[in-house]
Amino acid sequence: MTGHLNDPIASWHIDASHSQGGRGFETWIEYARPFYDARAPGGVGSFAASATGYQLDQLMFVHSRFDQMELGRSRRHLDTEPSEFLTINIFRRGGFTGLIDEMPITKRPNEVVLQDGSRSLRAMVDRSDVLAVIVPFSILDFDPSKHRPWMTLPAGSAKGRVLASVTQDIFDRLPGIEREEAPTIAAGYAGMLRGIFLDSRAADDQRSLRRAVRSAMLSFIDTHLANPKLGADLICRTFGVSRASLYRLFQCQGGVSHTIQQRRLYRCYRELTQRNREATVRSISERYGFANASHFTKVFKALFFVSPSEVASLEEPLHSWESLRRDESRGAPFALHDWLYRTCGFSSPANRDGEGFQAAAE
Repeated sequence: MTGHLNDPIASWHIDASHSQGGRGFETWIEYARPFYDARAPGGVGSFAASATGYQLDQLMFVHSRFDQMELGRSRRHLDTEPSEFLTINIFRRGGFTGLIDEMPITKRPNEVVLQDGSRSLRAMVDRSDVLAVIVPFSILDFDPSKHRPWMTLPAGSAKGRVLASVTQDIFDRLPGIEREEAPTIAAGYAGMLRGIFLDSRAADDQRSLRRAVRSAMLSFIDTHLANPKLGADLICRTFGVSRASLYRLFQCQGGVSHTIQQRRLYRCYRELTQRNREATVRSISERYGFANASHFTKVFKALFFVSPSEVASLEEPLHSWESLRRDESRGAPFALHDWLYRTCGFSSPANRDGEGFQAAAE
């Protein structure tokens, strides 16, 4: 994303109202795809929802309003969608009753709930107005094997009142926050979450070492994306690790091969948005190991929701979130999904029709 430090932070908006010829629920389903599958008990024709999001450094703040729906986060999501994130939810109106990992969970108005995105979920949500903050695991050193799948601060508790007040204050200020001040505000908010919800002790040395090694490997991958020999063998030889150790390091990102393909696709996308018209879609894709044009188009469109040729012919680069807002039906989901895949893990579209609710008319 390009821009100056005194520019507003990146934002997007989606309108999934029933005024869109009955396609509002379909729009919402696409928007919510990485998070959950849904059904509309009141019927898809009358369903209405909207969401506005702001990226505050490494955090995503989302204000949503939606009609009643039944939702499920299933094995399909945990296996093929980003899951290394937490959500902070504050229901200003409405509520939520369901099961997370088969354990009962309820969200009531004004409670502050931290929820683990790597767990299964099935719930009924009333017509609601919700403030949500999406936080990558890495920001809080959250460990699903050690921390609870959700934690609740009652509305009347001192911590609950403080965190709700600070969260509301940030949401009120979001339209006027500049990029230069975003990292400071985000770091302060994340520090508050860490202190309120999680064990304040530093991560153990072994986990710190794993993160450092994986970070170094990702840098190596990014430097060698055009190398046709880039793969597990080359990484193992370079870093002196076994294949089993390498696979464990990248298990949460869908595996080594998947990680390499996703980062190559993002590199192709970035080059397609540049103004060098001498570079063709074919030359760019082949440079990064996509010899089969139809396969490249298929995986590219699955990730970015547009074809490579469409990106190459755009009047404005699509990677600018401000330009994405002009096409709400495609831009807003793209902006949120792009951030989620880059920050909280990557998605494989191969199993989208697996277990879980499907968007079907009632």
